[in-house]
Amino acid sequence: MEAHYKTSIIGRTTQNIYYIFYFLYMVCIQWYRRLFPLPQLPPPEKPLTPTDIYINKNKYAFLFFMSRDPEFINANTDPIFYDIELYNELMEEPKNFLEEKWKGKMIIESTPRGLIMMTYDAFKKGFTYYSDTQSINYNVLNAVAMKYVKTYCCADLFMDSSIYPEGPSKLIDVQKEFEKNEVKKKEEKNATVTAVKDKMKNKDGPFAKLKNYKLETPKEEETKKEEKAEKTETKTLKTHTTNLFIYGGKMGDSMLKIERKKHVLVSDKPTNFDYIFVSEQAVQKQVMSYKDFKALKK
Repeated sequence: MEAHYKTSIIGRTTQNIYYIFYFLYMVCIQWYRRLFPLPQLPPPEKPLTPTDIYINKNKYAFLFFMSRDPEFINANTDPIFYDIELYNELMEEPKNFLEEKWKGKMIIESTPRGLIMMTYDAFKKGFTYYSDTQSINYNVLNAVAMKYVKTYCCADLFMDSSIYPEGPSKLIDVQKEFEKNEVKKKEEKNATVTAVKDKMKNKDGPFAKLKNYKLETPKEEETKKEEKAEKTETKTLKTHTTNLFIYGGKMGDSMLKIERKKHVLVSDKPTNFDYIFVSEQAVQKQVMSYKDFKALKK
């Protein structure tokens, strides 16, 4: 009996010690989790839509194309685009070769938004697209324009600087320089006109004119002009350029607008077999009356 009692006491004590150690172990784990929490897993990524897959595919192909030789990627870009004065003179003509040339260059692309036919409008400096669905996202049209530029090797016609900021189109800088020169010319004209008006007023004025102390010095005028120029430059630098897309109509309308050459079935040029038909031509030219027709029957 005594031996059995001793073994039962030992068993209870070991059990109690086990529970105590287990409790301490769980408390340590809870404190460890509070002090050193587990890193939160990022939320699962959204599955890509067919439009996203199409845009990414064309974007990667476009970036690879832009990394090639600059002469190759602009092999078909006409040099007249870089000379704006000649370009403006050419655009004054109703049917010039530049517009006709780029209207003939087209692609038909199958997109998640349906079939899109795209050409380049040299007059508006934008991409004309034809599609049965009018409301098409800009990114989808931009992807089709990337395909167009890649197929015809005319990289500078692509104006969106956000896609490839490392080497944007040279036509953007050319356009900015032309606009600056135009602004300078207008300012010079206005200055000459005002100077002439002031001289005429001084000559015609019969009475003595008092000094106007509110007039600005030439230095102040120059500083104001510089501030205005800086503001315009900062505005142009902040906003990145984008492509222009013009909706031309449905796919059926695009086929009607394409000018096709008229095929002449009968030519007027002389041939070696004209002698066979000489007699028939003479008979066809003769006018037969009703009396002659009756006489032939008798």
